[in-house]
Amino acid sequence: MDPEDLRYGLANFHRISKEIIDRYEGYYAQYMGDGFMAYFSYPEAHEDDVYRAVLTGLQIVEAILRFNVELKQQYGFELQLRVGVNTGQVVVDEFVVGDPPNVAARVQAAGIPNAVVITEITKQLLPPGAFDYEDLGTRELKNVGPLRLFRVLDRLDRHELAADLRVDRPLIGRKKQLDLLSEHWEHVKEGSGQAVIVSGEPGIGKTKLVQRFEALFGTQAAACLRFNGSPFHRNTMLYPVIENFQLAARILPADSDDKKLAKLQAFLEPFINAAEMLPLVSRLLAIPRQLPHYVSPERLLQQTFNGLIEIVLQYANRGPTLLVFEDCHWFDATSLSLIDRLIPLVGNEPVLLLFTTRSSLTPQLQEKHYLTQIALPRLRSNEVGDLIQAIAGDKILPRQISTKIAAKANGMPLYVEELTKMVLDENVSKSTADSIDLMTALDSAIPLTLRDPLTSRVDRVKGRRVLQLAAILGRTFDFELLLSATSLDADVLARELLHLVDAELLYQKGPLLRSAFFEFKHALIRDAAYELLTKAERESYHRKVGQLLEEKFSERAKAQPEVVAYHYTQARIYEKALHYWYEAGKQSADRSAHNEAVGHLNQGLKLLPSIDDSTLRTKSELLLQTSLGNSLRAIKGWSNEGAKQAYMRAFQLCEEGGFDEHTVPAVFGLFSWNFVRSFLGEARALAEHLLKTAAHMNDPAYKVIAHQALGFTLFAQGNFTAAHESLECSMSLCENSKTALYFHLSGQDPCVHVRLYNGMALWQLGYPDRALQMCADASALVDTSHHPFSEAMARTVGLRVHQFRGDAAAVAKQADSAVAISEAHEFVHYLAMSLILRGWALANLGEFEKGIVDMQNGLEKQRGGGALLYETYALGLLADACVTNGRYGQALDFLSQAEKRLESESNSDRFYASEIYRLFGEVYLRSDNDVTRAEQCILKGLAIAREQRSRSSQLRLLSSACDLDRSPHIDSYRRQLAELYMSFREGFGTADLVKASERCGIPAAAPSRA
Repeated sequence: MDPEDLRYGLANFHRISKEIIDRYEGYYAQYMGDGFMAYFSYPEAHEDDVYRAVLTGLQIVEAILRFNVELKQQYGFELQLRVGVNTGQVVVDEFVVGDPPNVAARVQAAGIPNAVVITEITKQLLPPGAFDYEDLGTRELKNVGPLRLFRVLDRLDRHELAADLRVDRPLIGRKKQLDLLSEHWEHVKEGSGQAVIVSGEPGIGKTKLVQRFEALFGTQAAACLRFNGSPFHRNTMLYPVIENFQLAARILPADSDDKKLAKLQAFLEPFINAAEMLPLVSRLLAIPRQLPHYVSPERLLQQTFNGLIEIVLQYANRGPTLLVFEDCHWFDATSLSLIDRLIPLVGNEPVLLLFTTRSSLTPQLQEKHYLTQIALPRLRSNEVGDLIQAIAGDKILPRQISTKIAAKANGMPLYVEELTKMVLDENVSKSTADSIDLMTALDSAIPLTLRDPLTSRVDRVKGRRVLQLAAILGRTFDFELLLSATSLDADVLARELLHLVDAELLYQKGPLLRSAFFEFKHALIRDAAYELLTKAERESYHRKVGQLLEEKFSERAKAQPEVVAYHYTQARIYEKALHYWYEAGKQSADRSAHNEAVGHLNQGLKLLPSIDDSTLRTKSELLLQTSLGNSLRAIKGWSNEGAKQAYMRAFQLCEEGGFDEHTVPAVFGLFSWNFVRSFLGEARALAEHLLKTAAHMNDPAYKVIAHQALGFTLFAQGNFTAAHESLECSMSLCENSKTALYFHLSGQDPCVHVRLYNGMALWQLGYPDRALQMCADASALVDTSHHPFSEAMARTVGLRVHQFRGDAAAVAKQADSAVAISEAHEFVHYLAMSLILRGWALANLGEFEKGIVDMQNGLEKQRGGGALLYETYALGLLADACVTNGRYGQALDFLSQAEKRLESESNSDRFYASEIYRLFGEVYLRSDNDVTRAEQCILKGLAIAREQRSRSSQLRLLSSACDLDRSPHIDSYRRQLAELYMSFREGFGTADLVKASERCGIPAAAPSRA
């Protein structure tokens, strides 16, 4: 055989195999010449990874057999392959460690050409009925031993994995859980708020338990509100709330904007905060209504949260209130945040919060210690029998049939119901009972999983095509959109939907059919109907729905671009899908729903390989990566590794494609990452790159950002004069009217941020009062903008300036508010620094133990997030607190850590270097009275301060030098201090200048106004 021909065959073998593995989200791990190893459940696990692995093997065999036709015709040979599959636990690091891969290799070696062979454990984990098998018996495998093997013959058609399903079955085996809910309701009626989470695997009966509870006690509630999760809207901000308002206000998609607004206004009218809520809820529901003034997205989100919570509390004022949150595993991140805010606030209100979720999908809820957990178990055998009889009613099933159902259902209420209904349907559909063999029917029509019961029900129902088309629209849909998507007239569609409602496959929400919403009784029914469509049919319908949303339902498309994106993705119209995923991400980010934004943007990034137009592909990826970086930075912090990768990719695309207008957001994102991580050399280079880019831009906003970046870096490096000049330049170009543009370019407001850094620079240069005024100016801007991030920044950096001035009382007075706002909005960077500064103040005011805990907690948070910027400063504050309280050994430890950073990392922050050496001198002088070592350290710090032109640091160092009474240079130090003191024109009331006046014997000047 010609080696080049063989190479062609093997190359295509690997290509085809990898494509199929990728399609089923496996991991093509190890290339081994004429073979390979693939893993499933790594790097991302799925509920059906065993099934995916076996199916992948079958499809690779089929694909290679098709490829062999070409190979035989062109090169005269064919490929044969063997596939072995095994399942088990492994450890994945640089290598896969464990027996399963080795066993899989031995199974493959013992297998049959052009076949998939699996181990018994793998077969046991596959859904029963998913495949046909040939039992190969027990084989002796080298270095493994005897194993029973099976050949997978084929995949059965219409396989569907089980998922949760809403059903209308009798409630059996749940008395204990229902009694527990009843007890909590009694507490609620007495005025004590309760929160309960009902969890369990799909089909266990969570919904039915809640439905029965509502039926028994719902009439006692003054209000009952329901919020439903949706798998299509897991990244749609506050979707359960939006749906609730639409239903409660009877807002229909066909309503005009004025009519929608009128309905919403009428619904909100009874609430005290109706006027405040109307513009907020209108915005949520995408009803055009101008806000009275600009409000930042973060502030708007907080106002929305506060208003929604206030509505709940007003309901509670009317009497016991029940809030049901169904399918929380499909809730978006913002809705879960709202729930987190709500739960603690209802403790003293007559409110019951009742959640349902799958067992492992909402740990953020289940880990709450104040939630009562109700985990639903499977039914016991006697309970299964009771359930079968309740469903059968007056019909008597043969005992062997009931036993078969019980065995197959394995205690799952949903399985019991669907298997029993299927048997009853088979019995009723025949003309005489004698003509049926129920056992045979059960064996052939009902496999061991829930797949076939659901598929069979959908397959045989009248109106199946309508059900399948409705499945394209999602779990919830409305009559108008479904009518537009079908070729049926309205009357025919109405009759079909009524039949589906009567068949208990759909719920109808609303009394008037043509204005009603419909919902699949559960997601699994929808999935079963959907999977019965061919791939070509699905793509065709998704394309049609996407076009309808764009052209006929444009307002809906504008309000929920992620839905349009989903349909175009499924239709394989990737260019349009890409556009809508980006719009969905941008819309979510504008609302501060950054978790949802990340989900949408990642969906868009997945589509890039499918875009043929290279220019469009590059431009789209640039926009997606930049937006992704911004949202990751907002969620995870400025030093997040994922944000860095996104910005790096965006910057690379700018360089390759020449997209100058997009360079600033990408480069500023990279600058921020390097700056906060204290990689100041890289940050300096990126700041200078921003300056060069901004020079070619007409809008001065770009220069504002560029000079800000350079000024920040220069300050951190200890070049205070140059930093002040650059920051002044940035301030002179700042325009308050361009706040939105600044946030787009950099994710922050330079009008505030630059003033704060300029305040710190002014203190270093010897202007302590101007420094304080600069921070006050920044705070005034924050009071106007009401932006939480800017407020946290202003409060925290303001504390730094007070600390520079030595004013522990001022720091202590203001630190709690800085900590509070940083905690409330999860601004980890500013929370860490405000804790450190609060701790410093407490330690200096006599509460050393309490203060040191705060400081170490803050430093741990700082290091945990990778934010190493100003770590030297934090260590210096810890040392200062220890020196003040006579803890010299601890002080030396912190100072040694700081010195190690200063000496080993040339680009680390240097602005506090002189103070570190001054503190060394204080420790040596106070602990051992070692004047020589103390003087050496103080002189080293003084040299640094003079090089940095920091007059305030020089003043502090010379004051410490004047305490070296036994130094032969004491008179020189006093003369130098006097000369420096006389050069100051402000700040005479600060601790440093008061001390300097005492040390050099010059009467204190009149205190200047701060």
